[in-house]
Amino acid sequence: MPIVVRLAWLNVVLHGLGLVFAAVALGPGSPLAPAAERTAYLAARPWGWSLGWTTWMLCALALVAFLAALVPHLEPAKREAAALTVVLSAAGAAVDLLCDTLFIVLLPVLARDGPTPLFLAFERALGAGGAVVANGLYSLSVLLAVWCSPRGAAWRWARVFGIVTGLAGLSLVAAGFTGVPWHLVATTPLTIVAFMCWTLAVARTLSSPARG
Repeated sequence: MPIVVRLAWLNVVLHGLGLVFAAVALGPGSPLAPAAERTAYLAARPWGWSLGWTTWMLCALALVAFLAALVPHLEPAKREAAALTVVLSAAGAAVDLLCDTLFIVLLPVLARDGPTPLFLAFERALGAGGAVVANGLYSLSVLLAVWCSPRGAAWRWARVFGIVTGLAGLSLVAAGFTGVPWHLVATTPLTIVAFMCWTLAVARTLSSPARG
């Protein structure tokens, strides 16, 4: 089994777990909850909060690894452009890892004083860093990978889901700019599910004897 196929499944498992944590443990500490309630939740340093963001950190690393393993399977004539997908995703992961780390170690500390302007400013900055910068770079890397994919019929669904992933990711970028909680609620699952479908479509294509 090619390593890219194994990494595709790893991404599905990790991102699926990330969505579960987002719904169960991260939501109460997010802008979805009233400011006073979420600072009280974070001040208690719940284990689910730290474990949830740690899972998303692993997702970032798994995404970069998947794209790095995918590059040799893309069109040889576009190999240099394909390598750029790894650069873009790695840059996004660097931002993601920093923001997620600060979500774990800094935000609960700031939450001890309640919803102060400093807490709200850091919360907004970290949220925008992940949604706008990191996910923007991820979206561009996926769209570039789609452009570099072979044009054979076997890659049709991989290209379709890749385009959907990129566009959904850009909608998440827009949600990061608006800062409206329900925008993030609507676009985050859409982006993650589309990405999971794309990785599985790529895995299916590369596992097929007749891959194009």
